[in-house]
Amino acid sequence: VVAIVLVLILSGGSGSKPGPSAASSAAAATPATASTGATGATGTTGATGTTGASRVVAQINLKPPTGRTTPVGIAEVLSEQGKTGIAIVARGLAANTKHPPDAYAVWLYNSPTDSHILGFVNPAVGSSGKLQTAGGLPTNASHYHKLLVTRETRSNPHTPGKIVLEGVLTGV
Repeated sequence: VVAIVLVLILSGGSGSKPGPSAASSAAAATPATASTGATGATGTTGATGTTGASRVVAQINLKPPTGRTTPVGIAEVLSEQGKTGIAIVARGLAANTKHPPDAYAVWLYNSPTDSHILGFVNPAVGSSGKLQTAGGLPTNASHYHKLLVTRETRSNPHTPGKIVLEGVLTGV
């Protein structure tokens, strides 16, 4: 399923482009962002190493920065035809709220002044506490050392908000 999602995202044929809330965070060089909200990302793939098929390059375990046991997530770095993408699944997250409004976002991160937002997670996290998203990575992703999932209260954040999950970025 992740392989199909990645094919759609990297080819630009998913039809689910970032909404207005992430318009400025989707760089033209990035085929898609974490805000594409791919609903088929399950954290597993049946893809093989054959030509044209996506393959899992690395798995990133996502944990809360406080040492708690929840929430928890996994990100898979995927590669296909020279392009790199990421699929993220997580559970145990607090549902997004409307008053005050908040949203989850995905970041590449070194420090507050050296970070890059990939986009907002869409669809929003509901009462189930599950997050599922996928998107392409920029060509400079290897510059960053961490992958973050944050809870944002601003529509155009310049630095990451409250970190809810983090992991060491590998495979890029």
